[in-house]
Amino acid sequence: MVSAAEIANHKQLLSDTLTCLAWIINWEKSSLQPAFCKEFIGYVVATNSEDGFPVIKVPATRIRRLKRDIRRVLARPTVTARVLARITGQCIEMTKAIVPGRLLLRNAYRLLSRRSSWDTPLTLNNPTKGDLQWRSYVLESWNGRPIKTKPVEAQLETDASQTGWGAVLNGKQAAGYWDAQVARLPSNYRELLAILLALKAFEHY
Repeated sequence: MVSAAEIANHKQLLSDTLTCLAWIINWEKSSLQPAFCKEFIGYVVATNSEDGFPVIKVPATRIRRLKRDIRRVLARPTVTARVLARITGQCIEMTKAIVPGRLLLRNAYRLLSRRSSWDTPLTLNNPTKGDLQWRSYVLESWNGRPIKTKPVEAQLETDASQTGWGAVLNGKQAAGYWDAQVARLPSNYRELLAILLALKAFEHY
């Protein structure tokens, strides 16, 4: 851990160097007090996470605002395309810090594609309502994305066909064949089942 005295010396060295190089420092906009968390361009950058990696987060005020907007929309029978687009826009802006950012916006975008103008009233269908409700519940728990991620320790590759599945984990292989019932199921189902079977096959590793 760097001491306060070292930080003060580094700060003075930096400011002196910049001044010698003819840079003009805007002291009013500069943050000169050492801190583990700083808000910057709408995000909070924290350097004191448990695993030691810097983390970027959405400020609590922005999360409260989005949750409030979602509650208001869910309480109405219809919502204009403009309002729904504003909510999806807030969600997209938060994807830098909230992990499952874009995944559960497809239903909202599908609904927005039916608009004839931004003032078009839209009736929220159940999939869109479910996505918005889920997002309002988990915003706090998913808030925080590492700026620098840990190196990959293992890479699992899977594939599935109509006859069977296969997987490779760091050079180790696993495979199997489908029975007649699974072979008739949709490809998405077989692909996901292949992932599950691969995880079970390699659980000891």
